[in-house]
Amino acid sequence: MTTIPHKGTVVAAPTLERAVELYEVRAVLEGIAARQFAERATEIHMGALRRAFEGIEASARGNSGGQSMLEAKRHFYDALFEGAANGTIQSIVEGLQARVTVLRAASLAQPGRVARTVEEVREIVEALEARDGAHAEAAAVAHVEQAARTVLEAMAANG
Repeated sequence: MTTIPHKGTVVAAPTLERAVELYEVRAVLEGIAARQFAERATEIHMGALRRAFEGIEASARGNSGGQSMLEAKRHFYDALFEGAANGTIQSIVEGLQARVTVLRAASLAQPGRVARTVEEVREIVEALEARDGAHAEAAAVAHVEQAARTVLEAMAANG
């Protein structure tokens, strides 16, 4: 966070090094959350996750802009963390949320990233619906790693 006179506090884009760290932490936490969701989620949680994913698909089809996709992804992660029933992971991720949102927006702004995001999240959801914790964890980690590659390449190119 940065304070700008006459504007207030804004979220500053992290440095390349900090972005790498954030993605490393996200990959671990989201992977564990996915595995725990597969083990712990009720059918109600599963339904909420499926609806959240359908929101991601609708946002991608509608090309309604980055804010719509960011909101859809927020709902997805809310459902994932709720079903994982791990308040510690949820609290840590919420603490990272402002910085993660800046990076997520940068990643989704890259050409082709929205379509790839839908397919990556679909793989997570399908693994969770099959209650395959190991596959869900691997898919969640792969999704974060791909987002990291996308945004880190863009950050490096913009120097």
